[in-house]
Amino acid sequence: MEDEDILANAPENATHIDAAENYYVNDVCDWELIDARKGNALIYQDISISNFESMRSLSDIRELVELRKEVERLTLRLAESFKRESYLMAEITELRHQKFKRFNDEEYWIYQEGEDNYAESLVCPVTMSADQFRRFIGNTFSEAHNLEQQAKGIDWVISCRELNLSEGDIHTFIDKANQLRNQSKEAS
Repeated sequence: MEDEDILANAPENATHIDAAENYYVNDVCDWELIDARKGNALIYQDISISNFESMRSLSDIRELVELRKEVERLTLRLAESFKRESYLMAEITELRHQKFKRFNDEEYWIYQEGEDNYAESLVCPVTMSADQFRRFIGNTFSEAHNLEQQAKGIDWVISCRELNLSEGDIHTFIDKANQLRNQSKEAS
């Protein structure tokens, strides 16, 4: 007999059941065998040790049934959690691959590092993380600085030509400028 059936068939006040499916009431030291068919109790004061070994407490059985139900409920809840996690992971993956979103009825670009991002060609707002923005601005400043240095070099070459300096004179000036830079670095 299954545990649920044992509990369903247990007479009122029964506390134990044995392997032969006899129900008992234990009242401190006295044991009563309950005749489930007639509902009357026979008093047993001498139950052998072998009978005790085969007895099961109905309260323990009741607790086991409840625990099995709880395990089943938690197993279902865990399965639901796994489904939810899978759904959320798929959604995260989809959002990572998304380029355009809408905000305030306006389309905007989601900047994603490592992908083809041509910010200079965009005509809509761009969103990016703070770190990405810092790197982007740093690279832009670095590029601007390089362009500025190139422009200064070109201006210098144009100035030298306007002064009718020979190529040899220009190389002499460059060598002296490099020597001064090196001395300046050594002094620091």
